[in-house]
Amino acid sequence: EAKAMISGSNINYLKVLKHLEEEHIFLEFMDLKAFGMALRNGLNMSSLTADEILLLSGKTESNTWWDKQAQAVNLYLFWKDFLIKDFKLEFSLFRALLYENHWQEFKAAFESFDISSKTQTLISRTDFVLALDRLVADGIIDKAEKQDIWSITLRDDQFIKEGPSIGYIDFFHGFLNFYIPDEIELYRLIFPCWEECAMKFEKLSHHFLPFRKFHDLSRQFHLEKPLSYQQVEYLIDVLDVNGDNRVSLEEFKMRFAREEMNL
Repeated sequence: EAKAMISGSNINYLKVLKHLEEEHIFLEFMDLKAFGMALRNGLNMSSLTADEILLLSGKTESNTWWDKQAQAVNLYLFWKDFLIKDFKLEFSLFRALLYENHWQEFKAAFESFDISSKTQTLISRTDFVLALDRLVADGIIDKAEKQDIWSITLRDDQFIKEGPSIGYIDFFHGFLNFYIPDEIELYRLIFPCWEECAMKFEKLSHHFLPFRKFHDLSRQFHLEKPLSYQQVEYLIDVLDVNGDNRVSLEEFKMRFAREEMNL
């Protein structure tokens, strides 16, 4: 029941992965109130009810991550025995595409097998697997991650069901834009003028900006359309590489100063 609840939510896997990299979180307990706030605000699950938070805490089901003595959630066991165990496929996928920012390498690998017209991005099942094999050979993902990514692709089944392209998958709309639409849209908006954006950043700092200043800076970006508050928050998530509540100029450049791609 708890797994189904998470599966139906727009969980922020990027934030979870970042938390997993911060070893100090494994030493912490979190009471029910703080746990609920973390789920609603930190993991993008704002619609959770009090009863659902209680279920996820493990208290009512006597799960391993509920510590009876502390009357709190053991965060390490919550990650290890629930999230990582039950959502292994999702974490492999989002680690590769977002956390390690390899989605463009995926796109290039898929395009090398693309046999469709310029307006479509179709690839067969066989070539999809071969593209993943190429990513393994290039050191972008390992064999276990390849299997996880193929498994989640089969599970979510975005393959074409009828017509002349039956059995094929649109690797852009049915894979990349299906799993990471926010990243794709931000890249589309920012890439054409990333140098101007970086110059504005450098006028304020050559290294980092606190969140509030970055929010102010984002209003000065001359984009096709202004970034929404949610888009700026997402951008902060991906650019705050070490969780110190600052945005990195170097990470901004690395994310957008890449070979131009057709989106």
